[in-house]
Amino acid sequence: MIFIILISASYFIFHTKTICDDVDGVMQKGILYLKGSTKPYTGKSLCIWDTANVTWYKGKYQDGLKEGLWIFYNKNSTKKSETNYSAGKMNGLRKVYNSQNQIAYTLNCINNKCERVNPDIDYK
Repeated sequence: MIFIILISASYFIFHTKTICDDVDGVMQKGILYLKGSTKPYTGKSLCIWDTANVTWYKGKYQDGLKEGLWIFYNKNSTKKSETNYSAGKMNGLRKVYNSQNQIAYTLNCINNKCERVNPDIDYK
């Protein structure tokens, strides 16, 4: 029975390709590789705050670069920010949240350069 559980857990771990890049990966020239691999990583990334056991951040990699929506969280599980990536660079809308889990401000990003959207609006 234990053998079946171990096989099932191994299958889940290796076939869902969810990693914590800070622990499982190595950055080389801006490209993420799993430790011991020569192929850029493609798959999910999910990291957990060790002390709080809540999600730290989650997103996806494509060919070793961040791709699509990434969500970052505070230790109390409220959102810290949502950022869109394309080919490893921030591109598109980025939302930054306050401690009440409300949007504090938004940024429009192009190739990692971000400018505040409507800087005159106070989002309190």
